Amino acid sequence: MYAHMKSEADAIARRLRELNSFEVPRAISSALNKTANKTRTQIAKAVKQETGVPAAAIKDRFYVRPSSPKKLNSRITVYPRDIPAISLGVAQTRLRVTRGRIKGGGSIRVGNRTFKNTFINEVRRNYTWHVLQRTQGTRYPIDVVKVRVSVAVEKHAKKIAHQIYDQDFQKTLVSELNYRISKYAKS
Repeated sequence: MYAHMKSEADAIARRLRELNSFEVPRAISSALNKTANKTRTQIAKAVKQETGVPAAAIKDRFYVRPSSPKKLNSRITVYPRDIPAISLGVAQTRLRVTRGRIKGGGSIRVGNRTFKNTFINEVRRNYTWHVLQRTQGTRYPIDVVKVRVSVAVEKHAKKIAHQIYDQDFQKTLVSELNYRISKYAKS
């Protein structure tokens, strides 16, 4: 009887050591990664609300370096570059026609935005299509039409990151630990 209880106690102690050395770092890593991805999504939603740019185009500017059980830190890197207008959706050309004649420069509608005196062309440097606009004279120079998102990203990023970490990290970590403990309890 005594030997049976001692072997059970040893088995429980071994499971707890395994749990502490293997599963706890995995749970922390998983909770960090879930929190980082949620932060990325929430920042993209907030910037979308302010600028009207699709969230997918904003999320392309965020990179999440995931955590691992050996390195328990995840990092969100933000590159708040301006987003080219062609990334906002499908481009439609709008021309001003009076008595069958085209008057003045046309406009391009992309997504829910309209850009006046613009045209669509392939940029020779990297062979991608962009919405272009003449900046001065009749021919050159021309610039790619862009939408600024850097101000909105800087405004929302830190605030949302701290808010989500304070609210959700502990809950996510507890649920991850419960899942992993229940896995060990079944075996």
